[in-house]
Amino acid sequence: MPQTVSDRLADSLEHESRPLVAFLTMLTRSRQVADDLFQETCLEAWRRRDKLPQDAELGPWLRAIARYQALRHFRRVKRSKLRPLSPAVLDHLESSWSEIESALEPDRRRAALATCLSGLEPTERTALSARYAEGHSFAEIGRQAERTESAAKMWLSRLRRKLHECIQRRLRSEGSR
Repeated sequence: MPQTVSDRLADSLEHESRPLVAFLTMLTRSRQVADDLFQETCLEAWRRRDKLPQDAELGPWLRAIARYQALRHFRRVKRSKLRPLSPAVLDHLESSWSEIESALEPDRRRAALATCLSGLEPTERTALSARYAEGHSFAEIGRQAERTESAAKMWLSRLRRKLHECIQRRLRSEGSR
């Protein structure tokens, strides 16, 4: 069953909550203000959910909304002691943040993969290793597992899907901590 726009946004907000709060903390230099702006970002994203980019990562879209919430905040507190960051500095910080986040993603994925692999049966790990690390054919894996070639192919397909879903769950749960 395809995800609704609201479900997709809710999943993305859950997955992006920690990175967005960290991004806002970096911009505002205040965790309390960042938490408030995160709530405003969620509300604004919900209001604009009909404008969600199709089949695209929502992290950059949510970060842009968060950035505008920070700019609005800076305008509101213009006379306060906290000196707002210039738009040029905000642009630089946002691009730096994207680079940092993308550099961390492979490490997070590898860690999630290792955890998910450890949850598989030894025969499942052996079959995956034989196919993807050692390059064995489906026929060879089928013989080792006492299955037909097509059964081995289907088995490995299901194992890949199982791993993919496990990795996605772990990354989402890690993002919401």
